[in-house]
Amino acid sequence: MKILYFLTGILMVAGVVSCADDNGNYDYATLNTITIKGMADEYIVDQNDTLWVDTLRLDFALEENAEVAYEWVIRAQSGEAEVISTAKNCGGRITQAPGSYTMSYLCVTDLTSDLKYYYPFRLTVNTPYQIGLYVLSETADGTAKLSMQRRDKENAPMMDNLFELCNPDLGILGKKPVQLSYYDWMKVSSSGLVVLCQEGDRKISLLNEETLLLEQYWNESSIENYSGSFEPVFYNDDMGGTVLDREGRVFTFNYSDNKTLYAPAEIENTRFSWIGGGSLASTQNYAYDEVSQQFVMLKNTDNPLKFDRMSPIDSLDTEGQTYRAFAVNGDRTLFPVLYDPSTGMEHYYELETIEEHDEYWTQYWYVYNHKEKAVRSAVMEEDSKCLLSDMDYWYVSKGNRVVRYFFSATSNVEEWTPGLEGRVTALMFDYEQDRIFVAAYDGTKSYIHEFSAANAKEELAEPMEVEGKIVSMCMAGLGDWIY
Repeated sequence: MKILYFLTGILMVAGVVSCADDNGNYDYATLNTITIKGMADEYIVDQNDTLWVDTLRLDFALEENAEVAYEWVIRAQSGEAEVISTAKNCGGRITQAPGSYTMSYLCVTDLTSDLKYYYPFRLTVNTPYQIGLYVLSETADGTAKLSMQRRDKENAPMMDNLFELCNPDLGILGKKPVQLSYYDWMKVSSSGLVVLCQEGDRKISLLNEETLLLEQYWNESSIENYSGSFEPVFYNDDMGGTVLDREGRVFTFNYSDNKTLYAPAEIENTRFSWIGGGSLASTQNYAYDEVSQQFVMLKNTDNPLKFDRMSPIDSLDTEGQTYRAFAVNGDRTLFPVLYDPSTGMEHYYELETIEEHDEYWTQYWYVYNHKEKAVRSAVMEEDSKCLLSDMDYWYVSKGNRVVRYFFSATSNVEEWTPGLEGRVTALMFDYEQDRIFVAAYDGTKSYIHEFSAANAKEELAEPMEVEGKIVSMCMAGLGDWIY
């Protein structure tokens, strides 16, 4: 039992005066002391969740119906304190950062005697944001919305408006969102959530993986030695990161801790439609140039983070073809798909980077393999989303459904999902590629379906609803998911 109670200063001063005039003629009054019961010594709650305590009981020495006041206080080691509830049954929202708050307490004040009774407890705040399915959507007015379904708990609901919830003084995340990524490179010790928007002050945002607090953002004014427009369309995590903008220019990040975003080096007569990783070396990167209609290897001369020259991949004949989509299979093998409008054919390419070394592991070099893997009548539409499984199956969105076919020129195209509520706008594998998440947009809301990758007739969960059009999805926590 923990009971702490104090007299106010006024009562104590009054006691001193009474003793000074003491003639022995006075009456004793028994205090209506209060005993706090039903409390735990520790409570554990997730950040931005509610601390519920409805087990509190008060035992009074005399009058059971004494008027009292309650204060549930969360106090950090620094001394900073916040009253989260003034009700008997606590229902206060916990906004504190993840950590341990060992100096928290409940204060019960007897309003008749002004006596205060304290019950200390420890509050442990966990993060709810490190394991789950993240969703980036666009509302009718173009506003970016960040949502998440936790995957460390069964049947967890979708949590919406997370940026505004975790950053209440910063307004909206941005407008015209295009991509959401969960990558390691931006932070030295842990991961970060990267969001791309084409409008607003925050064109690229880095959110803390534990708290979703905005750690850093970039726009035109934060690009080193640059003046001009900047509308990102695609972000690639390779040796720091590259960003492709609407005008076909490639911006690069410094992968060290200063996270500088560099302006694109001028490479004349180019307009890149795709930028891929695939290179283990920081000095080069794959890209597709729509002007020369060629795959190229972007390279640098002096600054390893500024591409200022390119070498065409002449072994691939891509004349007349335009970029359509790409997939990744493995860490360093890329499969871009090009479309030839004059023939109606799709061309599937394989770009592979292999690291080799001598027998003593003292010298390293890179071997690049490039080949056209398949040519077939076009399956993809201009805005199709696609995935490539480890089993060499392509999953491709077509309107309100997903089709599947084997990675060959002659394989049949299988109607893999039934017709959904609206047009498919995003696809994502889970970590083991056992499940595929399919987002469909009906013009007002999006619905996320969870299918077995082996059999799309087996829908594994009830569809989840998200306001607006889902434009991108990503995983956090990877292998730690609970289904």
